[in-house]
Amino acid sequence: MTNDHTTTPLPADLSIRMARWRLVRTDEPPIRTATSILLPVLRDGTPAMLKLSHDPDERRGNDLMAWWQGAGTAPVLAHDREAILLERARPGRSLTDLVDAGDDIAATRQICHVAARLHGHRASDRPRLRLLDDWFRDLSAVAPSRGDWLARSAASARALLADPRDPMPLHGDLHHGNVLDFGAKGWRAIDPKGLFGERTFDFAALFLNPDLAGRPRRHADLPHILAQRVDLVARTASLDRLRLIRWIHAWCGLSALWFLEDKSEPIIQHRVALHAEYLLIN
Repeated sequence: MTNDHTTTPLPADLSIRMARWRLVRTDEPPIRTATSILLPVLRDGTPAMLKLSHDPDERRGNDLMAWWQGAGTAPVLAHDREAILLERARPGRSLTDLVDAGDDIAATRQICHVAARLHGHRASDRPRLRLLDDWFRDLSAVAPSRGDWLARSAASARALLADPRDPMPLHGDLHHGNVLDFGAKGWRAIDPKGLFGERTFDFAALFLNPDLAGRPRRHADLPHILAQRVDLVARTASLDRLRLIRWIHAWCGLSALWFLEDKSEPIIQHRVALHAEYLLIN
């Protein structure tokens, strides 16, 4: 016996958007995350995803998705202050699937191609975004006296933020799980954080993934994978190689702090940070 989720009452905020945007429920249940509710729907027979959130970071990301107007992102069908309606990815696989199939190089190239579309968008009326300095605030406060790898990552962050280059709107979480296959429309990004800062930073998240998604097999923290990715990204995206490594080093520290706050061990972040330190001196 299967559950008919179409008869389950929805939160009022979702019901309002269902009526306003003329959406039809599917037999799939709502998906609840720490910050959002997502509901698979149909709009004029086309599969879509309705996302509702009161979280400031999520709302800022939704505003940026709408501003990008599909330039490298999932097509936005409707948008308001607290909700966004996205065309649903079909077939829906992510770049994690490419890595699992043994093609890390192709996955890395695709992230670079998506980033080029995002960073190349130059429309006016840019939404209000969170500055990278503020995003790194917790890591920047880590005292040098700690003397450990986190203190060294914090030092990298402070130095980079004190000398910003090529500032622009940033996705902020551009990794394998956030780039989906839209079939004939190609690979497109979802779930941006809505940041503003140095372009090079937007590539840092890929270097900890897809391992942070809980895959049982190690990949991102293998030294030869990190080195291969660094060279490929620097070449494809026309980045300063050493500056890219420094951003990876800084990002490992910030991601680790968030893990520690959640009582989790930042094992992958630690390993990648140490490998990044090796690349900086060799």
